[in-house]
Amino acid sequence: MNFLKGLFFIMIVLLAGCAARKAPAPIDYGWPLSNPVTPPIPAVPIQATTYTVAPGDNLYFIASQHNLDFQYLAQLNHIQPPYTVTVGQKLRLAGKLQSKPTKSAKKSTAKPPTMVFHPAAPAPKASTAAPTSKVSESKVSAPRVSKAAVKPVPPVHTVASSATRTVGGVNWRWPASGLVVLGYSPGATGNNGLNIVGPEGQPIYAAAAGKVVYSANGLQSYGKMIILKHKNGYLTAYAHNQKLLVHSGDWVKSGQEIALMGKTGASRTMLHFEIRKNGNPKDPINYLPPRKA
Repeated sequence: MNFLKGLFFIMIVLLAGCAARKAPAPIDYGWPLSNPVTPPIPAVPIQATTYTVAPGDNLYFIASQHNLDFQYLAQLNHIQPPYTVTVGQKLRLAGKLQSKPTKSAKKSTAKPPTMVFHPAAPAPKASTAAPTSKVSESKVSAPRVSKAAVKPVPPVHTVASSATRTVGGVNWRWPASGLVVLGYSPGATGNNGLNIVGPEGQPIYAAAAGKVVYSANGLQSYGKMIILKHKNGYLTAYAHNQKLLVHSGDWVKSGQEIALMGKTGASRTMLHFEIRKNGNPKDPINYLPPRKA
């Protein structure tokens, strides 16, 4: 009997141990092996490293399209003043600048011939004789430009005054009063803006509020030019000025006087005016208020 009781006790202990044993922990592979999940590869934007000059481009507008300083772009591509570029020319948009100036750069900084600095001949002594008539006085006065000299042959319209028009989120106004002798025409031989003629020294106004990003005489055929940067990617250009009244970095209001009309880089006194969106020329007539007939 004692033997049977002992055996029975051993069996109870074994059964209790089996009941307390836990099942083995499952192995977590993270995802089903039959359908693995591959994380997506993020797209990396590829930025352009070169640009081909298109009709109507100049160095500054190309630089503005790619958020570059035009002087950096000029040095990067070994372009010397007056910063001429040609249609089809390929420009580098990124890279290191040379630490030493090129030979052409050294030539461009050479002093002009000394004959340019020769002192002027002494002025003749003034005559003590009184002028004989008013006609003799008029001969020594500054000549005046005839209005007929700037009158265009084709029919044109006079420019509206301070009227405004909102296009593209920008409040536009005409930059000058005068006669529009040449309008916008796209293409390699076209006109990227408007040519407005008037008397020399006439005020030029900002067509919209913005920041002066260029005020100099460094771009060929534009003469003394001002470029304003406006909101929403717009730029305006004012070329051939006689005098520049604002400097790079200045903020100007719409209608503020920024220059005086002249003929630097042009054959006649006029304002060449452009509107550009993200560097691309636009027809100013589609932005400016209607003209008076």
